Amino acid sequence: MKHSRIQGASLLIFLASALLEISMRRGSTPFDNEPLMLGISLGLTLVAIAMNVSIIRKFGIPQKTKKVSQWLSIIITLYAFVLYIISP
Repeated sequence: MKHSRIQGASLLIFLASALLEISMRRGSTPFDNEPLMLGISLGLTLVAIAMNVSIIRKFGIPQKTKKVSQWLSIIITLYAFVLYIISP
Protein backbone atom coordinates (compact mmCIF):
# COMPACT_ATOMS: atom_id res chain seq x y z
CA MET A 1 0.00 0.00 0.00
CA LYS A 2 2.76 2.42 0.91
CA HIS A 3 4.58 1.79 -2.35
CA SER A 4 1.49 2.38 -4.47
CA ARG A 5 1.12 5.77 -2.76
CA ILE A 6 4.71 6.63 -3.60
CA GLN A 7 4.11 5.57 -7.21
CA GLY A 8 0.95 7.67 -7.35
CA ALA A 9 2.74 10.68 -5.90
CA SER A 10 5.55 10.33 -8.44
CA LEU A 11 2.99 10.15 -11.23
CA LEU A 12 1.28 13.31 -9.95
CA ILE A 13 4.62 15.13 -9.75
CA PHE A 14 5.43 14.01 -13.28
CA LEU A 15 2.04 15.25 -14.52
CA ALA A 16 2.62 18.61 -12.80
CA SER A 17 5.93 18.89 -14.63
CA ALA A 18 4.30 17.97 -17.93
CA LEU A 19 1.52 20.54 -17.43
CA LEU A 20 4.08 23.21 -16.60
CA GLU A 21 5.99 22.40 -19.79
CA ILE A 22 2.86 22.39 -21.92
CA SER A 23 1.74 25.75 -20.58
CA MET A 24 5.21 27.21 -21.20
CA ARG A 25 5.47 25.86 -24.75
CA ARG A 26 1.97 26.95 -25.76
CA GLY A 27 2.38 30.35 -24.16
CA SER A 28 -0.88 30.05 -22.24
CA THR A 29 0.82 31.07 -18.99
CA PRO A 30 3.22 34.01 -19.22
CA PHE A 31 6.47 33.53 -17.33
CA ASP A 32 8.91 36.32 -16.70
CA ASN A 33 11.81 34.00 -15.97
CA GLU A 34 11.69 31.06 -18.38
CA PRO A 35 14.97 29.40 -17.25
CA LEU A 36 13.60 29.27 -13.71
CA MET A 37 10.45 27.51 -14.90
CA LEU A 38 12.50 25.06 -16.94
CA GLY A 39 14.56 24.33 -13.83
CA ILE A 40 11.44 23.76 -11.74
CA SER A 41 10.03 21.43 -14.38
CA LEU A 42 13.28 19.48 -14.61
CA GLY A 43 13.48 19.30 -10.83
CA LEU A 44 9.98 17.85 -10.61
CA THR A 45 10.88 15.28 -13.25
CA LEU A 46 14.01 14.25 -11.37
CA VAL A 47 12.08 13.94 -8.10
CA ALA A 48 9.55 11.66 -9.81
CA ILE A 49 12.36 9.46 -11.13
CA ALA A 50 14.04 9.35 -7.71
CA MET A 51 10.83 8.25 -6.02
CA ASN A 52 10.50 5.29 -8.38
CA VAL A 53 14.17 4.38 -8.05
CA SER A 54 13.79 4.31 -4.27
CA ILE A 55 11.10 1.66 -4.66
CA ILE A 56 13.18 -0.37 -7.11
CA ARG A 57 16.19 -0.49 -4.77
CA LYS A 58 14.29 -1.74 -1.70
CA PHE A 59 14.37 -5.42 -0.75
CA GLY A 60 11.27 -7.49 -0.07
CA ILE A 61 9.00 -5.61 -2.44
CA PRO A 62 6.68 -7.64 -4.68
CA GLN A 63 7.95 -8.10 -8.22
CA LYS A 64 4.83 -6.49 -9.72
CA THR A 65 5.42 -3.30 -7.74
CA LYS A 66 9.05 -3.18 -8.86
CA LYS A 67 8.04 -3.67 -12.50
CA VAL A 68 5.54 -0.80 -12.32
CA SER A 69 8.21 1.47 -10.83
CA GLN A 70 10.72 0.40 -13.47
CA TRP A 71 8.30 1.21 -16.27
CA LEU A 72 7.38 4.55 -14.72
CA SER A 73 11.08 5.40 -14.40
CA ILE A 74 11.72 4.48 -18.03
CA ILE A 75 8.77 6.52 -19.29
CA ILE A 76 9.69 9.59 -17.24
CA THR A 77 13.36 9.29 -18.27
CA LEU A 78 12.43 9.09 -21.96
CA TYR A 79 10.17 12.13 -21.52
CA ALA A 80 13.02 14.09 -19.93
CA PHE A 81 15.47 12.96 -22.63
CA VAL A 82 13.16 14.02 -25.46
CA LEU A 83 12.14 17.27 -23.83
CA TYR A 84 15.51 18.54 -22.59
CA ILE A 85 18.01 16.92 -24.95
CA ILE A 86 16.38 16.38 -28.33
CA SER A 87 14.02 19.37 -28.51
CA PRO A 88 15.32 22.16 -26.28
